[in-house]
Amino acid sequence: LQDCTGQQFLVNTVRIPVVCDLEVNRNDIQETVNSDATTSNPLKKRFRKINSSRSLLSSKNTRRLSKASVSSDGEPFDLTDASAHMIVRQVFPKEILEHLASGGCQDISKSHSSVSVFFSDIVGFTEWSSRVQPNTICESLSCLFQIMDDLAEQFHVYKVETIGDAWMGVCGAPTFRPDHVDLMAKFAIQILKMIPEIKVIFDDDKISLRIGIHCGSVVSGVVRADRPRWQLFGDTVNMTSRMESTSETGRIQVSQEMGEVLKRSETRFILEDRGMQQVKGKGKVRTYFLNGVVNEDDEAEQIHRISILELQSEMLPQNQPGGSSTELNMEACHLKPQRFSGSWAEAELA
Repeated sequence: LQDCTGQQFLVNTVRIPVVCDLEVNRNDIQETVNSDATTSNPLKKRFRKINSSRSLLSSKNTRRLSKASVSSDGEPFDLTDASAHMIVRQVFPKEILEHLASGGCQDISKSHSSVSVFFSDIVGFTEWSSRVQPNTICESLSCLFQIMDDLAEQFHVYKVETIGDAWMGVCGAPTFRPDHVDLMAKFAIQILKMIPEIKVIFDDDKISLRIGIHCGSVVSGVVRADRPRWQLFGDTVNMTSRMESTSETGRIQVSQEMGEVLKRSETRFILEDRGMQQVKGKGKVRTYFLNGVVNEDDEAEQIHRISILELQSEMLPQNQPGGSSTELNMEACHLKPQRFSGSWAEAELA
């Protein structure tokens, strides 16, 4: 490929990793089965089987790529080759890869006026990693990140990168989506619901997640170096990181900007006003905890309860102290509707 100056673009900037150049045989398969038999963790066992299947399916392409697509004299690989395309698309988003394959280098960086960014961190990971074997660390992180990657794909969230035990994703870039805020919020909620499974993966009840999400403008682009990556830049990224670091264990902290958008959403998100929080570089800012979504079943049950209470109020005597029979005494019936700064929360009976 050539850039706008006529020089080859991917010759020195993309190095395709050659994992293995050995033939896969029955002994390799049997060894995988034997290793699974010694694994007591069912989630890790399932992950190993899935990962082994992927490795077996791609082994032929990997060997062909290592022999043909990457030469020792540094000749550029061909993106039309299925093997090369399969590996490179793990480094770049589809849209960016198509741009690079077309030979263009203009506007490889882009401004995005509105996206949603996600950061998560594993609570208790440092202490846990200090007392387990290295292979256990890698296997557990691989299992967790595979789950997150699969969920991200469902909610149109692109994984930007992982840094240690932190996972970073974006929705609304490189391709804009008008519903990026809703999608990111739903993605974060689904990730939080996975905490019980995550505790099983790490075999530690103290392991949990801390999540922060924020929306705003960013700049994206490919930084050309020995290991090029598609990255995000801007204050929105920094603010999202602050939302994660100042969140609480097992909670999703949302910035005020994102919270205001979620309040106006057709999806009835449950937001808890956390008040003013001290954020590094920002001072005091208002934040929210995202506690979930009001589903239709909960809403139908709530309406049913209120209807029963209204019916009971109509049956009260006309000379009932404190008001007429048509007035519903909310305190006497113990109905406690909760609202957090304009967002919905399910009404509960005491």
